[in-house]
Amino acid sequence: MRALLLGLLTALALAAPALSGSAGSTAAAVEPPEDGACFGPALDWGQDSAAAYADRLGATPSLYG
Repeated sequence: MRALLLGLLTALALAAPALSGSAGSTAAAVEPPEDGACFGPALDWGQDSAAAYADRLGATPSLYG
């Protein structure tokens, strides 16, 4: 049991940077416009996707919620 717990903690420690996005993340930071407002859609992720929304919109929003 102790070895299993140690293995799980080790795996979590190794995966933490990837899960947080800090290890080589290629996502661009969203810079707010000068007026300070950013708008984006609030998707129902169970029924929709960012790609499907962008296809319907014909453009890519700055962020998704």
